[in-house]
Amino acid sequence: MTAVAEGQALKTTGQALAARALTPEHRALFRSLVVALPVGAQFSINDLRAQLDDANVPEAPRATLFAAAAREGLIEQVLFDDGDEEYSPKTRRSTGRSAHRARVNVWQRIAPQTPA
Repeated sequence: MTAVAEGQALKTTGQALAARALTPEHRALFRSLVVALPVGAQFSINDLRAQLDDANVPEAPRATLFAAAAREGLIEQVLFDDGDEEYSPKTRRSTGRSAHRARVNVWQRIAPQTPA
């Protein structure tokens, strides 16, 4: 196993362990916050942090909630063209307590696809 593959495996394992801390209530709250956003709205964890904190949603697995909403077709990551036919994620400065100049991804609320 290469170092990159080993690192990815450790990351995946860590994410799975962190996600176990999420209850069905945490997942339902996050989904309700996302669904309440108008289609086309751009947002980040900064915009949802207070509500998640108030509901005691653990910080470590919050990225799992975004990934689940993306898989469900409710949100997508906002990307911009670097000018060389490559795309980078749009980010904002984190407003978290221990951010230390960290950046957070920007997401966009999208309309769920309806079956044809």
